[in-house]
Amino acid sequence: MATIVRQSWNYLSDLLARDIDPSDGRSRRMVNITATGGTSIPMGTLVYKEKDLDQTSPYEIVTDPTTQIVAGNTLAVVFGDGVGERLEFTSDPSGTTPAVAFVQGEVILKDRLVLEVNDITRGSAEHTALKALLEDQNIYLGETMTQFTR
Repeated sequence: MATIVRQSWNYLSDLLARDIDPSDGRSRRMVNITATGGTSIPMGTLVYKEKDLDQTSPYEIVTDPTTQIVAGNTLAVVFGDGVGERLEFTSDPSGTTPAVAFVQGEVILKDRLVLEVNDITRGSAEHTALKALLEDQNIYLGETMTQFTR
């Protein structure tokens, strides 16, 4: 009898549903993340910064969705390190880590990985706020179908 082996890896296809014209790079940007050296940053991590006009100001990892996913902040969804797509990477010992993230533009992300990585429950107040803030940046969080068992 065959055995089904489930892999627990997450790929960019587990996060990204649709990126409108990815060749122009409008939805993706290199960002700097301020984090303690050695911090694990998995794909789908939410980062935030106060809304400002400086596109180079650093983001911080969302650790408290209730107080950090709020109207005065800009969000981004990380999907790799300073080189490219990564399932997970570690922050630089210097405290500032380059990363690639979805920051704006016509992009549709699948919610499963984002919610799982950031410990947010679907349908919660944090989830509602997250969807609203991301949609203000033209990042749409689509509901991922979940597996069910009989």
